[in-house]
This record gives sequence, structure tokens and C-alpha cells, in this order.
Amino acid sequence: NSLMVDLGHLYVGGLFTQVNATTTPVTRQFIASFDLSNDSVDAFDAGFSSGNAVQSLAAMGIGIAASGDFNSAHVAVLARGTGAPALGFAAGAGFV
Repeated sequence: NSLMVDLGHLYVGGLFTQVNATTTPVTRQFIASFDLSNDSVDAFDAGFSSGNAVQSLAAMGIGIAASGDFNSAHVAVLARGTGAPALGFAAGAGFV
């Protein structure tokens, strides 16, 4: 499991499929982001599926690096705000 604060957002990684900042659960698979200005789950959604437990997180200039038990690689770099693959990240062996 991993926690990281970056630019007003708390990123949480681990082995989960739902998070909630209120009483209503929100589906987020293995990585989620909370907006610290209003304590809500934000739109960040990496779309990870089974087998993608996040073990560590790090902020990079181009996004958020997540590493863990991924099916096809060991590191994913995700865009802040959306969770989509970060533009400008050169994929290679062991990376997505």
C-alpha cells in the first residue's frame, strides 16, 4: 500500500476496488486520488483491472508513477487529473 501527496491531491495505491470520501462508494481499482481542498474522490481513474495492485507511488514532472503487480509491466506513468497514460513517457521493457 502507498500514500502520496502531490499538488493538493492525496494519491492512494493498494489492493482495493472501491473508495469513498462520503457514504457513497466510488469504483477505483488499485489507485485513487482525493482532492484535498474539498475531501472528495476526484476524476483520476487509471482503469486498472485485476492483477494490478499498486505498491508504490512517486510524483514525476510528467505525471504520477505507480509500480506494483501489473499484468504487462512493473511501472505505469499516469497523467495528473485523469489517470490516463502520461504523454511523453517513453515506454520500454517493463514500462507502460
